[in-house]
Formats: sequence, structure tokens, C-alpha cells
Amino acid sequence: MSIGASLYPSRLIAASSRSSFHVGHGRGRCFLPLFSPSSFMKMQPPAAPPRRVRRRPSLRQEVFLRAFLGAYTTYSKNHDISIDASILFVLACGPIMYAFALRPDTLSRSYKTWIMDAAGFCRDGVQLNCKVVREQTLDAAALDRIIAHPATTPANRASLATLRDASPHTHLRCGPCAAMHPDWTSCWTLPPVRFAGSFRRMLPIQLLLHFAPLLLRWRVLRAHPARVLLRAARGCVRSATFLGALSAFYQSTVCLKTQLHARLAGGRLPAGLVDLLVSPASFWMAGLVSGLSLLLEEPHRRAGVALYVVPKAIESAWAVARNPGPSTS
Repeated sequence: MSIGASLYPSRLIAASSRSSFHVGHGRGRCFLPLFSPSSFMKMQPPAAPPRRVRRRPSLRQEVFLRAFLGAYTTYSKNHDISIDASILFVLACGPIMYAFALRPDTLSRSYKTWIMDAAGFCRDGVQLNCKVVREQTLDAAALDRIIAHPATTPANRASLATLRDASPHTHLRCGPCAAMHPDWTSCWTLPPVRFAGSFRRMLPIQLLLHFAPLLLRWRVLRAHPARVLLRAARGCVRSATFLGALSAFYQSTVCLKTQLHARLAGGRLPAGLVDLLVSPASFWMAGLVSGLSLLLEEPHRRAGVALYVVPKAIESAWAVARNPGPSTS
């Protein structure tokens, strides 16, 4: 029996006879099958891992953080140490809001959509700002969509049309405020509008989260109905206020630094110092400022909110550290 027959079944040798070469002579002759070019073309790329596999790092991070929180709580009670969870939340909001503005590819699609819908941000405005800050180029398609949108105010539409006409001769450092909030003209009256919109959108969700658990405390509810319902209503309002303030703080900080940069550019201050107001790191600082809104939440709920946000911040920061290149997806 030849070496080829001992290594490969006869059917395999017959099937691969057209795409093989021969080694040796006589009985020492063997067949080494090769892949034809057509077989390479038929090869499919590896399929993406299932969703449960992609979620494993996040689950491991969450389990680790909950174990860390339990160990820290026990240690702090025994040694009289107190560090509020708000600090952890503030530090986590920095990388998350930075990723939302400039590296959306490092956040899950559902989480990006939730931030966009909860805060009422303009999707095309965020995309335009991302490309301007990361690549110093103006996204003409996103700009045209903002101008054509019926919710864009006449003043913002005129300002953006002027920018579009002068775009070859205009060097932008960040997205203009007219593109970031095209449905509202004034930056100074925008924070209450953002707060009211986010509060209105989050209130039904918070009603469910605060009143549904009362069904499991039926005896307490029957014994003290007024006190229990009042406490749940107060917690619901505080949670919705916290989420509304988060979007208002972030939008206010972004508009403030953009307006300051426009006023200080070309003045006596060094250009490099002024450009720090619209640098990529400035969006990290805007996230830190928005994280201060957790102080409006009830103290006993702050740790849970922080533990929900921290794994996403770690995952996003790690992805940015591994691939710091620009992204506008």
C-alpha cells in the first residue's frame, strides 16, 4: 500500500486528484492534496460569535464589581470608611460620554440608542461633531439631513446653510451648536428644555420601577399605604430628575465650551490653550460634569446605578485604549 493510501482514504484521493501534486516514484509515490483557487473563493469568513459569547466580558465585569462592592461594604463598616458611590459614577460617566460623542463603536448599539433617545440628542449632529473633532472634516451628508429636517429652526437652518456654502474655506474644531441642537436656537435656554424632555421620557419607566416592587410588599402596603406610596412617588420623581439633569448637564457643558472657544479664538490667549476647550478630552470632562447629577438620586440607589454604568465604562475605555484611531460609525 502506498503512503498516500495509508494517509488518505481512497475517496479523498480520487476527489483531490485534480488539485494535488505527486511526491516520490513507484510505490513511494504519495498524493498531497492542494486547495484550488476556487476553493479559496468559496471559503466563508468566520461567523461572528453569538450574543451570549459577546456578553461574557460584561457579565464577568459586573460580577467582579458586585463582589468588590460587597467586600468594600464589609470592610468600610468594620473600619469606618465612607466613599460615596457618586464618585464611581462620575468617573464612569467620563469614558461613556466620550465614547458616545467620539467613539460610538465602543458602545453597544442598544446603549447608544438609549442615551440618544433618553437625552433627546440629534443623531446627525452627534455624527457630524464626531467627524469634525476626530478627522477635521465636515460631514456634508449629515449636514444636509439636519438642514432638511422639519424640526430644524429657521435660524439654525440659515446658519448651517451658510456653513455648508463656506465649508471649503472653513476650518472647524468641533460641531456647531446649531447642528448639535437644531430644534432649539438658543444655547442658554436649552438646558431646561433638555431636562423637561428627558424627565418626561423617563418618568413612565421610573413609575414602573418604583411601583411594581410594591406588589411584593403587599402587607407593608396595606399597613401603611400613604407612607409607602408617597415614598415610591418621591423616589420616582428623584430618579427621573437625576436622568433629566444628566442630559441637561452634558448638553450645557458641550454648548458652554463651544461658545467659549468661539469667543476666545483669535484673542490674546494661546491658540493651543483655547483649542483645549474643543479637544477630544473636553468631551471626557463633559461626561464627568454630567455624572454629578447622581447626587439628585436617592442615596440607597446610587450604588446600583454606579454598578450598572461602570462595566460599560471599563469595556469602552479598554476598547479605546486598544484602538485609539478615529471612528465615526
